[in-house]
Amino acid sequence: MPSAATIANIYNRTKISTATHATDITLLHHRCVQFIQLSLEGSSPKRKLLNQAQNILAQFQRSLDKQNGLANSFFLLYDYCYCMLETDNRESHQAALNILIKIRNAFDTLLHRKEC
Repeated sequence: MPSAATIANIYNRTKISTATHATDITLLHHRCVQFIQLSLEGSSPKRKLLNQAQNILAQFQRSLDKQNGLANSFFLLYDYCYCMLETDNRESHQAALNILIKIRNAFDTLLHRKEC
């Protein structure tokens, strides 16, 4: 019988592979916030966690159509957060986290309204 960790891993992979595009975006925002929070707690290698958050932000930036005004605004916010995570300043990381939490919460709200 598979272990609980193996079952959880299979469940998470299935959850991601069957998710809608909107759910994927929301999950990535959650993960990005989680990486920054973990780096601020100092529970793991800080730079590695921040790099993972930056990778998500870069992926968001690549997927946006910058000709669209709203998408361009998101691009600039993601770019600002990316740059804030480049520093070694804890306050900058916290500022980026605060912005990304607001974006994450907005996507959560939109996703749950769409599901209703």
